Amino acid sequence: MHEHYIHNIILGWEYAVCSQGNFLTGRLSGFGMYMFTLSKTWELFDTILLMLRGRPIIFLHYYHHALVLFQVFFTYPNTGSLARMATMMNVIVHSIMYSYFAIATVSTSVRRFSKLVTISQLLQFIIGCFGILYARGRLGRGEICETDPNQILFHMFIYASFLTIFAHFFYGTFKKSRASVGKRKKQ
Repeated sequence: MHEHYIHNIILGWEYAVCSQGNFLTGRLSGFGMYMFTLSKTWELFDTILLMLRGRPIIFLHYYHHALVLFQVFFTYPNTGSLARMATMMNVIVHSIMYSYFAIATVSTSVRRFSKLVTISQLLQFIIGCFGILYARGRLGRGEICETDPNQILFHMFIYASFLTIFAHFFYGTFKKSRASVGKRKKQ
């Protein structure tokens, strides 16, 4: 899959969003995409395990993992070029996020970076929304974009809902807590 990261950087936005190439069918990238799709089953299973152990799970957590699993299995055969953009961003963000969680289990000093993890997730959804709108625009003008036009609205709903829910989480976690700390300092 690494060759697709390099191609995205060299060939730019149009390639990243609208060119499927051999991403789903290449020997390594096809296998990587298949494993990525299966990994979403594990993420939902992990959420269920947390719930069974009595851990508090916020709406964002189970909504995100349930909907992503549905999205990847529903769109896997026909998603086309949007799969490359979404998968690559998701792999980067999840690498950051799970590295943060792993380090946070052994060192509390890393927790000051939690805001950056959430910002990376928000950026993923903002870029995803722009990519979907870009693909829709190209298709609407009759230009080539190797993605299923019937899935554009579905992907937009998912990305917009994730952006909304993660933005609400960000505001509730980082902006409100900072405001309450400011009020306590004034007292």
